[in-house]
Amino acid sequence: MRASLSLCLTLLTACAAGESSVDADHVSEGLSTRIGVGLPAGSEEPPTGLPDGVDVSDGLSRDEAVAVAIWRSPDFHAALADLSVARAEVAAAGLLRDPVFTFLFPLGPKAYEATLGLPLDALWTRAERMDVADRNALRVAERLVQDGLDLARDVRSAWVDWVLAARRASWTRDNASRLAEVASLEGVRATAGEISVAQGLAAGLEAERAREDSSAAGLAESLARTRLAMLMGLEPHALDDVRIDAAAGTRPPAWTVESLTSVALSGRPDLGAAEAELEAAGARVGLTRAEAVNISLLLDVNERIEHGEPGLEWGPGFVMTLPVFDGGEGAERVALAEFDRARRTFVAARHRVVDAVERSFVDVEESAAQLARWRDVILPGLEHQLATVRKSHELGDADRLAVLAVTGLLEEARLREIELDAGLQQARARLEHSVGRRLDLVEDVAPARRRPAEPLIGRASP
Repeated sequence: MRASLSLCLTLLTACAAGESSVDADHVSEGLSTRIGVGLPAGSEEPPTGLPDGVDVSDGLSRDEAVAVAIWRSPDFHAALADLSVARAEVAAAGLLRDPVFTFLFPLGPKAYEATLGLPLDALWTRAERMDVADRNALRVAERLVQDGLDLARDVRSAWVDWVLAARRASWTRDNASRLAEVASLEGVRATAGEISVAQGLAAGLEAERAREDSSAAGLAESLARTRLAMLMGLEPHALDDVRIDAAAGTRPPAWTVESLTSVALSGRPDLGAAEAELEAAGARVGLTRAEAVNISLLLDVNERIEHGEPGLEWGPGFVMTLPVFDGGEGAERVALAEFDRARRTFVAARHRVVDAVERSFVDVEESAAQLARWRDVILPGLEHQLATVRKSHELGDADRLAVLAVTGLLEEARLREIELDAGLQQARARLEHSVGRRLDLVEDVAPARRRPAEPLIGRASP
């Protein structure tokens, strides 16, 4: 009686669907700790509003653009459906296979016969199947966190492109006005015979080109703004009346490349996905060994004629595969090969992370050094020259054209400063992506993920 009750409880447990330990909260928390914004709670579709704390009335900052994109990007929310599929696979892995019923019809002297087969091997492999599926769900969740970081990188880059395009458009407008004044003065001089007509025409042509450049820069700004809006999941012209909030500083990072590499190796979600895949591949090896032998419990019922009266006779039995030919060796060899591939992939992923941090860190240092030199040496020198020329102009020792010439040189230097500043912000965005989190959210350096030196192969057995 106890054995029957125990068997019934086991069957009821096996028939119940399993539940994955990984859900959308895992993705939301992973994003929140890395970029400061998580997923909208309880929303199957991208929300139409803005995240809490985002107010574009005072301008759109880089981090606000990222927060809106995480909330509203349709592509990212479409990818989140992969987690639902992975969780459904965990539930399916916890279900017991349906019993098999066979019935043989009576024919001539042969009586009818029926059998009911219940797969028992699924009972002791249920935990291993759920473990493999759950690790796969973890891999999917970590990949989705990485997808979020990729989206954040793209939005940061697009935001910097917008800032650069807007500043360049402003510079080209000022430059066009300056060259228009130069052309006017040169025209007067050409009329007075101080310079040739060709020189006057050349100044006018340069002013016309500057106006064309200003028009093209305005179009480039519009395109950059539209691209950012689309990445954020907004309508193409949703940012037309939104100004830029570029108050965030671009100071160089205060961390060492060694510390940031340790942070990346301990927290990069793509490494977490590779590690989960490695562990799942090891568990699949053990599962294939357990599934090499299939055993089913049988209940046989057939008709019996005794003393002219029909009756039934029944009895238990079992059916199993005999591992004499394949014996699961083929499936195990495939699983071992997949495990080796996952191990190599994990090692390669670690190498790529180290390389990405090293290269992006050097880019940030070089960009910061170039910008600092431009701001500390080049611009002050030109500003001093402009002040000297203006003073000479006030004293009558220099004409207006000399002032405009030095002003043009200074404005070109300021445009270069704008480009260098944008380059530093782009380099910092790449560094944050390679580290796997915003630099202002880097806290204590956690221990790096272990290398898969020891076997991670499961050894499930009947």
